[in-house]
Amino acid sequence: MSVPCGTNPPPPAGTVIWRGAVPPVLTTWAIALRDQINRFPYGQTWTTTYSGQTVTARRDRHEWTYVNGQLVTGICIPGITLYRQAPLGQQTSTLVDSDATDLSTPDPTAAIFSQLPPASIDWPLVALSSLALAGAIGMFWLAIHGAGQAARIARR
Repeated sequence: MSVPCGTNPPPPAGTVIWRGAVPPVLTTWAIALRDQINRFPYGQTWTTTYSGQTVTARRDRHEWTYVNGQLVTGICIPGITLYRQAPLGQQTSTLVDSDATDLSTPDPTAAIFSQLPPASIDWPLVALSSLALAGAIGMFWLAIHGAGQAARIARR
């Protein structure tokens, strides 16, 4: 089953999707952005400089990701995509090379940073949360009940 996903805009002008190994400092940067991703709209970009080149990160929709080396498809999740400066001669906003701009086909070399939601429900945590909520409601009721009795005593 596939989840419908909106389309991402073309890569920022003068950039292509980063493919291949990502330096650790850029990986750390991308993961830090990914971990705060819900605070920003799709298409939000950030830039940094690495080895004299501008690197762009953008919040994109990801239809696939790799988790522990396994390809996961049929999803639509927010993620960070890294873009690097396009090689000279391709420094336009309309690149012909779709490999440099397309994320629709799973590619383990593409620099995407996604995070899937938990695969299962943590039922013990749900039960504990329910007990805590019931306790809080009970304490609230006791407080209201006690206040009512105190008011009745005060009127006598």
